[in-house]
Amino acid sequence: MTRPLKIFAETIAVILVLCAIALGVTRSLLLPHIDRYKPYLENWVSSALQQTVKVEKIQAIWQGLHPEIEMDNVRIFDNHGVQHLYV
Repeated sequence: MTRPLKIFAETIAVILVLCAIALGVTRSLLLPHIDRYKPYLENWVSSALQQTVKVEKIQAIWQGLHPEIEMDNVRIFDNHGVQHLYV
């Protein structure tokens, strides 16, 4: 194997290992405690929409290769506090 090809293969291997580690950390540390991030999520979406957004419950589920984030009772209010959307 030529030297450049060997360096390329090693680089790809390192990237794959780092991605696997990041995926494992996300799956085991972040997702089970996603409810802790609810205020940050509400603030981020509220800023993006320029409307107040409230979420009653948020949870994450990982089934096979398919992560899911479920939110219950999502409400969007206008600038006067009037609720316009409830999901």
